[in-house]
Amino acid sequence: MPTRHAATDVAWGATTRAALAAIAMLGLTLLDACTNDHPTAIPAASALAPLVTGYSVAENPLNALSTVVTFTATNVDSARVLYSTPGDSSAMTPFVPVTGDSGRIVTLGLLPNSMYSHQLELIGPHGRTIEPFQFSTGPLPAYVQTASLTITGSFGPGYTLMSPIIYTGDSVLMVIFDSKGRVRWYREFPPGTGSVESKQQANGHFTLALGGSQGDDDIPVQYVELLPSGEVIATYSPPDTEHMDSHELWMTGTASAPILHFYGYTSRPFDFSSLGGPANGIGVGHQLIRESPPGAEQFLWNAWDHYTVADWIEPTGVNPPNDFDHTNSLAFDLDSNYIVSFRHMGAIAKLDAQTGARIWQLGGVQGQFTILNDPLNFFSGQHSVRVLDNGHILMYDNGLRHTPPHTRAVEYALDLTKMTATMVWEYEPSPMIFTNIVGSVQRLTSGHTLVGFGLAGQVHEVDSTGTVVGKATFLLHNRASFYRAVRLVSLYQYIKP
Repeated sequence: MPTRHAATDVAWGATTRAALAAIAMLGLTLLDACTNDHPTAIPAASALAPLVTGYSVAENPLNALSTVVTFTATNVDSARVLYSTPGDSSAMTPFVPVTGDSGRIVTLGLLPNSMYSHQLELIGPHGRTIEPFQFSTGPLPAYVQTASLTITGSFGPGYTLMSPIIYTGDSVLMVIFDSKGRVRWYREFPPGTGSVESKQQANGHFTLALGGSQGDDDIPVQYVELLPSGEVIATYSPPDTEHMDSHELWMTGTASAPILHFYGYTSRPFDFSSLGGPANGIGVGHQLIRESPPGAEQFLWNAWDHYTVADWIEPTGVNPPNDFDHTNSLAFDLDSNYIVSFRHMGAIAKLDAQTGARIWQLGGVQGQFTILNDPLNFFSGQHSVRVLDNGHILMYDNGLRHTPPHTRAVEYALDLTKMTATMVWEYEPSPMIFTNIVGSVQRLTSGHTLVGFGLAGQVHEVDSTGTVVGKATFLLHNRASFYRAVRLVSLYQYIKP
């Protein structure tokens, strides 16, 4: 593991009444100016107002851009920390409930090598108290310092989560940049495990695939669930008969009763002769698995039961033989049924989430839709298939079979009566970019679209007309490739970007 900046503790001391009053007024101003999840109708300060009896602040050992504030106090039911440094906008943690006379708050998104003014704000039934202190952050670990996102133009507000492709050797890194391209959050794991997918889940936690499997190579994969502080609170493994695929994991349900949705894969003897491979090879097919609670299989859909080698149409090559389907993204339709992307079959299928029955298929040998208004007439080798709020399908079209091969983002409107898929929007960069594997696309609430040309190390933000408003180049340890680039609003909780 990298050397961490030595933790610094700050002991609290007496504050003059006048200074405390001035700081309290500043806290009230900041509270009124910012949206938060705590009622603003707090009684005026009184002798029963919260009283800080002790506190300390230390660098988060898992993230040098984070502090851990612990405190003891009386007459308090919730608390938060406000923090700022010159040259950066002020920020605050969400309020956290305080049980008893002690609490712990983790701040996120700091800058390295910076002096921060903190204010510990405590609220109780009889008033509000603010205790000020300062803390200086240290440097980023050496490996994290090699991560960069160089932006030209303008990225929208919020953060960009990058999922670097790490198969062997190097440390595993989740890293998040701000709209200026500065590292604001990271989590590093020891070398040797590899990684592909990471995301912020709806519960505000992060998940990360540990294991560099490409979904067909028998490399062990586990997913870890992380608090925003970086602490691992759960590890998820596949059923005993499966290998876990590292392309996608979704968590639904509640924090106390999570439901997992992910892909596994199994191997069988397979005849590849129709594709120029051996007749006695070993092929891989994928399963869509739902577990509730984690570890208890509730649903399993098996590609072996629905598709054959005849559905394998993408020119992926069979040296060595591998998976004929290659599931690479999972989404939910507006009715909560599954949307599955099969890269090697150039197909997207909607599956009933209860029975596994195929409701429809777009593209591929068994495709049921006529594609309209698309100058390319089809998509190929796609990734990152998503369902928009209006029901349209948005995807990253890798374009293996386009002439010449080139990559775009494309959106289709489906008519389930006429069985047509009408292209309503696309973005093709100029000059052309071609990435035969990986990549991502995300529609933002602003109407902009974030496109991650993963193998090219580029992230483009474009408006509704397809005009580029910002471009970025990603590097980690002098390598540009990543799996996905995803916009986040908050490091503390999930907010639709």
